[in-house]
Amino acid sequence: MNFRPTLEAQPGRGVVGEMSVQYGTEQLFLIAERAVFLPEHRALCITDPHFGKEYSAQQLGIAVPVGTLEGDLQRIFNLIVRYEARSLAILGDLFHDEQGTPPELIERLRHFFSSLPFASPTTTEHSERVILILGNHDRKVRAQIEKLGISPEEEPFHLGPFSLCHLLERDGERPVLRGHEHPGTTLRGLGRERLRLPCFLLEENSITLPAFGALTGMHEAKSARTTGVVAISEGRLFPVPSFSVL
Repeated sequence: MNFRPTLEAQPGRGVVGEMSVQYGTEQLFLIAERAVFLPEHRALCITDPHFGKEYSAQQLGIAVPVGTLEGDLQRIFNLIVRYEARSLAILGDLFHDEQGTPPELIERLRHFFSSLPFASPTTTEHSERVILILGNHDRKVRAQIEKLGISPEEEPFHLGPFSLCHLLERDGERPVLRGHEHPGTTLRGLGRERLRLPCFLLEENSITLPAFGALTGMHEAKSARTTGVVAISEGRLFPVPSFSVL
């Protein structure tokens, strides 16, 4: 069974900022803010925020924009409120590296995660409000993660019929939501213009989410198994014709 995307503008929001994807009896929403929402489980999914990357860059003498961390945190907060989420699932790479985890960042994130405005739970399917799937970058900073009051999970983590992963591409017949790849797509104009955008990469039985962090890069979305590419630009989602993908 494959993911079958159908574009659906949500009433009252003004732009096509969501795309409905049906899998069997389960529906999920791709969100232009680089997230996925699972309505049956009231779970908001993001991946690869790479918190602390700005600290690492500054130590290397690289100038980075100010306020990217707070901007990322505000997006998470706003999405939880908008969708009345009961849990937040991070599909890996919460942190960028050990150099980017100063005490002030740990304290800021500890307070942030403990005060998220989750909707009241009506199910005991999972007891943790913040679910972190260990990513490859997270394995070197487990001590810092534990200070946040989060118990990280190995992949695959099962939530209903879905398999939440970082690196894993397949988990039997379960549909996989995954990160790690930082997918992007390049659109070509008639005048040889090129525009590179973050995207969702749809493959048979899997969706790769775009990296959530504002300072994360992109890698070109290429796969022989690709069934669809959905680009993100200015709060909108755009299904990309196959000829626009490099």
